[in-house]
Amino acid sequence: MKKKIRWLLFVCLLFGLSGCSKAEQEQIKSGYKIYYVNNEENNVVAQGYQVKSTDTDALIKEFLGELENGGNSTEYKAAKPQEVTLLEYNLNEEEHTLSLKFDSAYEKMPNTAEILMRAAYVKTLVQIRGVDYVGFYVGEEPLADSNGNLIGVMKEESFIDNSSGQINEYAEADIILYFANEKGNQLKQKIKNVVYDQSIPLEKVVIEQLIKGPSGGKDLYPTVPSNTKLLSVSVKDGICYVNFNEEFIKLEYEVSEDVQVYSVVNSLAELSTVNKVQISINGVTDRTFVERINFNTIFERNLDIIEQEKGE
Repeated sequence: MKKKIRWLLFVCLLFGLSGCSKAEQEQIKSGYKIYYVNNEENNVVAQGYQVKSTDTDALIKEFLGELENGGNSTEYKAAKPQEVTLLEYNLNEEEHTLSLKFDSAYEKMPNTAEILMRAAYVKTLVQIRGVDYVGFYVGEEPLADSNGNLIGVMKEESFIDNSSGQINEYAEADIILYFANEKGNQLKQKIKNVVYDQSIPLEKVVIEQLIKGPSGGKDLYPTVPSNTKLLSVSVKDGICYVNFNEEFIKLEYEVSEDVQVYSVVNSLAELSTVNKVQISINGVTDRTFVERINFNTIFERNLDIIEQEKGE
């Protein structure tokens, strides 16, 4: 299928949205939400919305228009400040990626406001069929974090919320994760930008991202069995106590047991709060993994198991 790309000026929104027939309107399903920012500017809030359009492009324009006007409520407001302008959008139909291009005023937004705006736009737009990812640009340049790392395309799961569904306040961090190399005998590093609810310990975010796997990282392979459940995680005196269910010790991938264990240990040890790691299974540390590794051990970072890049 030939790549179909549309660059449309945002001013098109000002000229109204194409209507649809009564029959088409009757077929429209409810359940859509538009995300806004609360008046305290520390949370995103969802409001139910009945769509007026049916096709993908018209829905994109409709949702962008709703995000722009803020829903005309006194209880919440548009996530995008008025001084920031959405110039164009581009839908790559092959990759199901919607790119949003903003003007230079985007870079002047306070950090919290920028994160909330991203969350509102992504959570709203990925509801549209054919839009799985949303990417942000400032002019022609892809959005990067304060350290210069590209943030990349985002989906709803890119925003890590607590289990209650209530967001306290988003924070953003670059976390370092270790996944397996192709042979499964060493670890390779991946830096990942995450946006997470600050009520969630960052140690938990790291573990859950390991369980999810590398998600498209080049030459990176999962280390922790996908059915693994993190039962608890806590930190005391620099030691991170991680409690998994039984699935953690059921080898699922072709990786060594050292790679599996030290993917957890090394990833956690990259956090400033963690120096060592204690692993337990269903609350028990007196367990042996593949008759080699005893979880009574308090593990320290292992640099020898990290694959060195060529030329180093």
